[in-house]
Amino acid sequence: MAIIRWKDCYCTGVPRFDEEHKVLVGLINGLYEAIRSDRDHVDLEGILDELLSYTESHFRNEEALMEEHAYPHLDEHRSAHEDLTLKVREMRSRMGEGEPDLPLALYALLRDWLLNHVVIKDKQYGEFFADRKIC
Repeated sequence: MAIIRWKDCYCTGVPRFDEEHKVLVGLINGLYEAIRSDRDHVDLEGILDELLSYTESHFRNEEALMEEHAYPHLDEHRSAHEDLTLKVREMRSRMGEGEPDLPLALYALLRDWLLNHVVIKDKQYGEFFADRKIC
């Protein structure tokens, strides 16, 4: 596993959300670095709490703009956001139980979801907004 390197192909065309995605990449990379340096679960939980808080704020921002402009895939997008949040919260609650592979599994989930979601789903709303000259 490696740290995520931001690439231009991740850009959605919505500058505000691209900047938020870059922050999320930094937070996910911070989680990975904490795992690699073998910090204890209390440190990891704090990093994960910060990541969850920022992610939920980002999701609200995306969904608000989608709702404001009647994005046709809002329900699907919101559902994907809710699913990820539930999975991460469930894994977060298990952090102190001593599952040795859990932190890396969590990192992999976040990395893969972020990159796949941004590259596929978020680019779709980027095109929608660009077509309507919203962003």
